[in-house]
Amino acid sequence: MEVEQALLYLQSAPAFLCYTDDQAQGIDIWSPWLKLPVSLRRSVYAHRQQLLTLMHQGDARVCPAPSKHREYWRSPRRGLQVCQVCQRIDKSIGHTDLCSSA
Repeated sequence: MEVEQALLYLQSAPAFLCYTDDQAQGIDIWSPWLKLPVSLRRSVYAHRQQLLTLMHQGDARVCPAPSKHREYWRSPRRGLQVCQVCQRIDKSIGHTDLCSSA
């Protein structure tokens, strides 16, 4: 599964990306009751660096609460939407150097 397909799946499912304490992996999928396809988990693992970058930038495609955050989405440049709430959260947990590049 390509990264764009994985993002579309995550946007349509009651699941989202979250940070982990494991520095090697960095992210995981959180879904409270949904059994996720193995291909999705493999895709997230294979593209974890790219997905981490999207999370650090506050990219709206990885926003865990689009229905609540949509009013805070902005388009700083053509083809990119960022979630200002996700950017603030990311900055508050210590990713300030990466958030400023968005």
